[in-house]
Amino acid sequence: MAKIFAQHKGTFLVGALLLLSAVLLFLSVRRRPGTILVITKDGEEIVREELKEGLTFRVETDSGYNLFEIKRGERGELGICCREADCPEQICVEKGTVILADDPIVCLPHRVTARLITGK
Repeated sequence: MAKIFAQHKGTFLVGALLLLSAVLLFLSVRRRPGTILVITKDGEEIVREELKEGLTFRVETDSGYNLFEIKRGERGELGICCREADCPEQICVEKGTVILADDPIVCLPHRVTARLITGK
């Protein structure tokens, strides 16, 4: 056994380092806070909520409303979508489910923005 270890010491070390790296990565990901939904109206934050599937938020403005829903995207990740709005062009609704932090949903007529932030 010692002879085999001596011959393949480099392989064992690489394997041990890969295993240690995987464990450390797993622990660091588990400790990071979840993704947060932030909704603003007229530039003022009105919602800050951790993503939980099925939650909905109705945002009323002087010019109309937006109904946001937390749901799963095409690959199963939690995200946010504007399920309903009474704005004329429906660009916010057509955006679909957003799962990336750098991809906000914006409704210009209602001056409402929904975005995701991670690790805060």
